[in-house]
Amino acid sequence: MNVFLMVVIIVFISTVAGLIKNYQDKMVKIEKIKSQRVKDELELENSKHQNYLLETEKMRLELEQMKELDQVNLEKAKKQLLE
Repeated sequence: MNVFLMVVIIVFISTVAGLIKNYQDKMVKIEKIKSQRVKDELELENSKHQNYLLETEKMRLELEQMKELDQVNLEKAKKQLLE
């Protein structure tokens, strides 16, 4: 009887230990997935920021070109009025 009880306890403890290990393994996988998601989100935000900087620079250059063109057109209009 004593040996039977010890066998049952050992089987029970082994089963519980297996369940705990399985749970911990799943939690580690979930944390790895979360970590990768955060890295991906950070990479996306960095890409968005770089895109914003490029678009801003592009718009600044376009505005400069428009100002220069307006200046040239203004000079032409002044010459035409003076003639």
